[in-house]
Amino acid sequence: MEYFNTYGGNPVSSAVALAVLDVIENEDLQGNATRVGSYLTELLNKQKAKHTLIGDVRGVGLFIGIDLVKDHQRRTPATAEAQHIIYKMKEKRVLLSADGPHRNVLKIKPPMCFTEEDAKFLVDQLDGILTVLEEAVGANSEGVTISETTPCRTKKPKEAHLELLSEGAPDQKENPSQKRNGLCSDKHSLLSKRLKT
Repeated sequence: MEYFNTYGGNPVSSAVALAVLDVIENEDLQGNATRVGSYLTELLNKQKAKHTLIGDVRGVGLFIGIDLVKDHQRRTPATAEAQHIIYKMKEKRVLLSADGPHRNVLKIKPPMCFTEEDAKFLVDQLDGILTVLEEAVGANSEGVTISETTPCRTKKPKEAHLELLSEGAPDQKENPSQKRNGLCSDKHSLLSKRLKT
C-alpha cells in the first residue's frame, strides 16, 4: 500500500513547523520544561509526604503522573478519588486527566511555556482538594466509599445517562470524555453537561 498524505510537506505546514521550532529554541522552552518540571515534581513530592492518597510521583520534564492509591502496601488504585479530583480541579481552572490501567493516575501535561507560578498554583489547588477529600474520608467511620461521601460522586456513564433520562432530559449519546473520565453527578454538573451535549 502506497503511503499518501495530502498535507505532508506542503509549504504552509512546513513554515509553521519551522516557526514553532524557532520559538522552542529562541525561548529555551526545552530548558524551561526541565526546570519547571523539576520544580513541579519537588512540590508534588512534598504533597506526597503530606497526603496518604498519593502513592507515587513520576515523570520527565513537564509530563508528570501522580499515582493515587488507597493503600500503600497493596497499591490499591484510588480510581473514584482520581475522578473526583479531576472534576474539582476543573472547577479551579486546572485541567488534568486520568491514565493508567485503573484510571487512578493524574496526568499532568501542560504546555512548554508553563511557569513556576503556574506550577505553584496547580499544587496549591491540588493540596486544597486532597485535604478536603481526605478529611471527608477520615471523618467517615462506617467505611463508606468516596462516591457516597463527596458531593461530586463518580458514576459509571450508563448509570449517569439513565439518571439524566429519569429526570426528563432528552435522550443523549454518551460523550467519550464522560466514558473515559467518569461523570460528576451533582445537579450543577448535570445541568452544564446537558447544555454542552
